[in-house]
Amino acid sequence: MFKQFALIIGVVFLLIGILGFIDPLVTDGKLLGIFAVDPVHNMIHIVSGVLGIATGLARDFRPAMMFTWGLLLVYGLVTVLGFVMTPDGGMLLGLMHVNMADNVLHLLITVGAAAVIFSEQRRPVYH
Repeated sequence: MFKQFALIIGVVFLLIGILGFIDPLVTDGKLLGIFAVDPVHNMIHIVSGVLGIATGLARDFRPAMMFTWGLLLVYGLVTVLGFVMTPDGGMLLGLMHVNMADNVLHLLITVGAAAVIFSEQRRPVYH
């Protein structure tokens, strides 16, 4: 399940990152009028997407497992910081714009990663 999760979330991240650079889809710094975006935010999504796709396509499940743990930790931290530092929107750590929609989406990504990790811990590992 790690590989499937990494591949699916990787494709979604890559598409979101690319869409954030397409002018007609971005109004007043918001993708589809909802999510705050800027070049740094878009590049983070593109890099996350490429990593997710690469680990999802790897022969072994371990890179995808590490990617999923990375999502849990990094996006978990970004979620907490977003809700605490920028509940009404603004610059997160002076790096990228986020708003409440981003914070909720980051929370969903964190919960999704946690669900995959904890569901996989209940399964036996076969080599």
